[in-house]
Amino acid sequence: MKKIIPFICAALFTTAMAINIQYAIDDYGILKGSLHTEVLAQNTGTGTGSGSGSGSGNPVLWVRVNDDCVYKFKGKANATITVTILGAKINIKLDANGEATYESSGSQTDCTAGGQQQCEAKYCPAVIW
Repeated sequence: MKKIIPFICAALFTTAMAINIQYAIDDYGILKGSLHTEVLAQNTGTGTGSGSGSGSGNPVLWVRVNDDCVYKFKGKANATITVTILGAKINIKLDANGEATYESSGSQTDCTAGGQQQCEAKYCPAVIW
């Protein structure tokens, strides 16, 4: 009987560790999906307190560039068309050539690796007409 107690303890310990590892994997979502953008954008170096980083890691921060969204329309000369952008109806007057341009300032954000900040890309919204 004394010889079987260490085997029972080892089996219980192994089972507890396996259950704990499975719980940790499920709780942190390691097997369920990719990491969130902010997690991926963290610098792998050590911070100096001034916002810059140093270290041997490869930084994964971004350069953020805000751009305008430019929409070009063609149709019948001098006509007025109604378009919907993000739920807002906008009347656009076409010129004598049947063309018009609508510009939404700062509505698009491009992110390029290598900068000093976190960034989430934002694309021009779709137009319905």
